[in-house]
Amino acid sequence: MINVLYIISFALAIIGMSIYIIFTISEGKDERGQMIIARSSHISMMFLNLVYVFFIIVVSFLDVKVEWLSLSIIASLSLIMFIQGISTAFIKRNV
Repeated sequence: MINVLYIISFALAIIGMSIYIIFTISEGKDERGQMIIARSSHISMMFLNLVYVFFIIVVSFLDVKVEWLSLSIIASLSLIMFIQGISTAFIKRNV
């Protein structure tokens, strides 16, 4: 079960990173591209702060196994990479 969740997290991270890297290489050099990268970075940083607060609360108040804690850290960071890529594609389409 845990291995399947690792694979799903890795796949989401690859999808998000590939969208972001392809956009950065192809369109990220001009002013419009820089604005899109900045907006998507702001969105992903907002989620990073929420994940950080969540982990502080979980570690402080709950007794979590190390395997599940490491899985949740990897899954949350993969989700942040996925959000970065999806927000880049969404902002690119709407701007």
